[in-house]
Parts: sequence; structure tokens; C-alpha cells
Amino acid sequence: MSPAERTPNTVEYDYENQAWTRNGVYETCGHPPEMDCQCYGKIHAGEVAPKQPTARDRFLPYVSFVVDDAGSGRELGADQHAIVREAGDQFTYASRLVGWQCGFEPLFVAVHSYLDVEIDDQDAEEMARDYLEERKWFAGEPTEPDHLIR
Repeated sequence: MSPAERTPNTVEYDYENQAWTRNGVYETCGHPPEMDCQCYGKIHAGEVAPKQPTARDRFLPYVSFVVDDAGSGRELGADQHAIVREAGDQFTYASRLVGWQCGFEPLFVAVHSYLDVEIDDQDAEEMARDYLEERKWFAGEPTEPDHLIR
């Protein structure tokens, strides 16, 4: 989203550069002048900040499986329907991404409706958990997911 598209006074923190932005523009750090800091915010104050990836964008690489409400589960890319859906031209509703943290990396299951109707969070979690349980992915009893991304 460009600075012009942001809601007025949208304040966000750029964790990578450790600086505050307001409406997509870096703000000065606020340290007193006598400190002579070299903070990113002070050096880049007034510059447009790059777009930060959304949680969905960050977790897409970790999607391994796709399951739908018709009971069809498969590995991502296994066929023409084993995709992560995005709302837009082709689909009304995006896949829900349901994830479990496993060590350093998460594992996600993309869940959507075969008929392109909305699926609620609870149903998405249940379908993803049931599919992974079918694959014997859990070491013991199935656990609640750690992530749910719309």
C-alpha cells in the first residue's frame, strides 16, 4: 500500500530498521540533539518506507498442503486445484492458512471451499487438523494450531 493509500495517522514500526513510520514515512527517532545518535529514523526521517510484507506474505512459503470442504487433501501443487487461493478475479474467498510451529519453521495447510464459499476460522482449523491427523503428522494427539491467517 502506498503512503497515499494508508489511513491518516497510521503508525507502524519497521522492525528490520528499528524505526517508526507514520503514514508510510519514516519519523525522526526523538532522541535529544546532544545525543548525536545515528538512528535509522533520524538519518532517514521524511523518506518513504518500503512496503512491509503482510503476515500472509511471510507465511506463504511454508504452505505444504491444501485441503478443501469436499474432503480433498493433497500436497501443494499436486494438481491444478492444489493451490493457495487469493481473493480477486478468479476466487471470491482466499484460502485460510492454518499453521503449526514445528521447530524453527512453521508448517501451513491452505484451507478453502471447493465451491468458493466462505469458511469460518473454526471449520478451517478443524479441516486442517483432521487432514494432518490423517497423514499421521502429529507425534501424539493433534494440537491446536499456532497460526491462523486470513
